[in-house]
Amino acid sequence: MTSIEWLIEQINKHWDNKNVNSDELINQAKEMHKQEIIDAHFVGFKNFVDTKEISEEYYQKTFKKI
Repeated sequence: MTSIEWLIEQINKHWDNKNVNSDELINQAKEMHKQEIIDAHFVGFKNFVDTKEISEEYYQKTFKKI
């Protein structure tokens, strides 16, 4: 399940629940999405990237400026 699918599921599940913090769900989905990007970069460049820190740097350079 992707981060977006997870977030949609959570929104649908907790639509009427006032005790659920939507900001918390969104932040969790953002963190999941970040990890998906880092993992995809690492797998895609596994012959050239020897650590996930390099993939983390890629994420920071590419997506943190948005």
